[in-house]
Amino acid sequence: GVIALIYFKSEGYSRSSRIAGFLNPLKYQTDEGWQISQSLSAIASGGLLGKGLGRSVQKYSYLSQAYNDYIFAIICEEIGFAGAVIVIFLFMQLVLTGIRIGNKSRKTYHKFLAIGISLAIGIQAAFNMAVAVNLIPSTGLTLPFISYGGSSLIAYLIMIGLLIKISNENKEYTE
Repeated sequence: GVIALIYFKSEGYSRSSRIAGFLNPLKYQTDEGWQISQSLSAIASGGLLGKGLGRSVQKYSYLSQAYNDYIFAIICEEIGFAGAVIVIFLFMQLVLTGIRIGNKSRKTYHKFLAIGISLAIGIQAAFNMAVAVNLIPSTGLTLPFISYGGSSLIAYLIMIGLLIKISNENKEYTE
């Protein structure tokens, strides 16, 4: 009953309005679906090669939080599908490299730490990109290393530093 009460709460902006905006953003594009409608518009207007760096229209007063939650949509608008594929490829490469570092480690703790860091970065990037293309409801997660935010960037740089430390220790074992 509590879950149903939370879902059907109708005053103001609630979880049910967020889900309604997610399920049909064009129907609610003036209210709950505004951000996702603008995000999809940015992605669609980018085309194959984009409008060019700094030439995004959506980031100027149409798409709020464009520098944070919806930065992937702006990337798609400015550098197009090709740029989006490159960003996805770079995140996949980072995750696979971290998993490879973990698999080479002799210490169990380092193995789990490296794989956990890699998956944390990859999953958060995947969630942010999925929100931008309306595959999942808005979560408020940043795109690692790209979204604006000092504490997020510091946390991810620390994670990369730990991966480098584990990688260097792996090299010591092989020499």
